[in-house]
Amino acid sequence: MGKSIRTTFSLPSEQHGELLRIAEDSHVSTAWVVREAVRLYLAERYPLLQETGKEQTMGETEQSAKKRR
Repeated sequence: MGKSIRTTFSLPSEQHGELLRIAEDSHVSTAWVVREAVRLYLAERYPLLQETGKEQTMGETEQSAKKRR
């Protein structure tokens, strides 16, 4: 993955609340949840652009968090 670019956007309050809940339940940041959602969307919508490699999936991150407990 290349250099990160900071992006600002607005969400309806319901979506923001859901985003916070998902991040808390998964023991990850809200930024990570958004990056993962974008990665999954792009992989599904534009499979030829899909990166191979280093980024963890939500399931892998949850498993790592459980191991640390």
